[in-house]
Amino acid sequence: MKNEILIPSAVVPNAYFLRPMGDPDPSDFICQETNQIPFKRSVVDLSSWNKNSFRNWPKAPKGWRDWFRRVSAKKGGDWELYDLNQCLTLSLSEMERNDSLLISTSYFWSNALNAFIFGHGLMTITLADVYMLTGLRTTGPMQPYEYLSAGSKRLAKIANCTGWASYILNHVEDGSSVSEQEYVAFLNMWLEKFIFCGSSCGLTYNHKLMAEHLALGKDIPLGKYLLGVAYHLMYQVAAQLLKNEPIQTISGPWWLIQLWLNLYMHKIVRPDLRDLSFPSSNFDEEYRGEEGRTRQCTSYGEAASAIIIDFDVGHLFKKFYRGFDAAILTWLPYNEDDELTFPFKFRFESGYSDETVAVIFNSFIMPCVLAAECHHGHGKMVKGSSILGNPPTYEFYTLLLWPVSLTSVNFPLACSSRTS
Repeated sequence: MKNEILIPSAVVPNAYFLRPMGDPDPSDFICQETNQIPFKRSVVDLSSWNKNSFRNWPKAPKGWRDWFRRVSAKKGGDWELYDLNQCLTLSLSEMERNDSLLISTSYFWSNALNAFIFGHGLMTITLADVYMLTGLRTTGPMQPYEYLSAGSKRLAKIANCTGWASYILNHVEDGSSVSEQEYVAFLNMWLEKFIFCGSSCGLTYNHKLMAEHLALGKDIPLGKYLLGVAYHLMYQVAAQLLKNEPIQTISGPWWLIQLWLNLYMHKIVRPDLRDLSFPSSNFDEEYRGEEGRTRQCTSYGEAASAIIIDFDVGHLFKKFYRGFDAAILTWLPYNEDDELTFPFKFRFESGYSDETVAVIFNSFIMPCVLAAECHHGHGKMVKGSSILGNPPTYEFYTLLLWPVSLTSVNFPLACSSRTS
């Protein structure tokens, strides 16, 4: 089956093209779409961006580290079993927001292709990237309408919490065990604050039902939900840029976009991924020493969070416009020689060696619909919907427009259509 859908690249090791072969010269199509991106159709005005544009960047509040350590000690086994461990650990990351990188790339986003159109070609984050960077599941059924409900667990009243630090104090328990109620509260905060980064930028129980399902071990393709929200984030940013409007706070995972950009562009600053460090979970918030505060990165997500690309907007804009040299671009960043941990169920080199790997690999390359907004409560990204209940909107994920190199820079994720 692998040989029926994949064509090995003769130039780049471990890179493949998808069958069937499409138009070998899609340049006309790309040129037409290039004229629709914000860089071509709008005024590049950096004053459109302000301190509130990235207001929902995830930053751990006081008490989160200790709560993470407490819950991890009791639920770490479940995290491994349900593919949550790598992404939950990323909540300890101290990755600083790179405004220059995020602003400069936004002008090259194509809402039709769900991809960046740079001078060197098309690039976009894929389900393969989401899986390798976060470890979150990309398999299983999506049921976005289900998560419009509020959930059944009774948690502390929002009115009794003045912020996320107060939320933690209201839900963390003193006993040696972690109750189901505490665990749901923990996962709800993780989903809202660190994963989807809701537009309210404050306390909500919008993701409580999904937290309840994760606590029960239900099969949820959280990686697909995350990518759908990331695509819709870039859609909203590009839409505002095309109207020459100020960029207000937009709900969505900017952190995921930066994580992906850091990894694919890391050769600009030439770090050795094996030498990067990540905050250790072995110390509490009261620890003031230096020894043992960090450890070696063990996953691609951790390594990407430790990469610092320190260039101003103008420098990065020129690089994206002119395109990077082949020596700078990373065609396949997920290389076992880096000694970083792959999500344990999958290796690119193993291909279709067993049924589990085949299902995961198929999720990377098969067309699907990604729900972009699927939670209860206020702060939803879909505004002014004429349909009762303000239902989810969707992003389409497909790799079938023309041959593309798996997890490479030439990875256009095809046409995007949004419905609600």
